[in-house]
Amino acid sequence: MDAFSIAYFGLISALLAYGAPFLQTTFRRILFGLCTGLIAAVLMPLVRGYFF
Repeated sequence: MDAFSIAYFGLISALLAYGAPFLQTTFRRILFGLCTGLIAAVLMPLVRGYFF
């Protein structure tokens, strides 16, 4: 992995770590993680295109 990918996935992991404690139920945590992962998968090629 290059430095961009490591920083990108580090940012996504930080967002998940920040948001998960505020969600009370397991379903909400799974839904939050799923939505964050899908958004990350869609945005990575777009963001990468701006820098490389």
